[in-house]
Amino acid sequence: MILFYAGATQLESSSAEKDLGVLVDTKLNMTKKANGVLGCISQSIASRLREVILPLYSVLESVEELGPKSIYDQDQAQV
Repeated sequence: MILFYAGATQLESSSAEKDLGVLVDTKLNMTKKANGVLGCISQSIASRLREVILPLYSVLESVEELGPKSIYDQDQAQV
């Protein structure tokens, strides 16, 4: 485990991870993570064109496919 400090004060640990500016709790399943990321993308990108949103989402989704954590998510990834 890595310890982080702000000055002399040790910072608390968290189960959340920050990736590409999006905080995602590690306890969420892959489906909830994907929906959360898609929501953040759609709120922060002015264009609603599929040509803009799809490449962003595809990159983030491919990172998640490296390790599906539940049997349901594994089944969905194979479809």
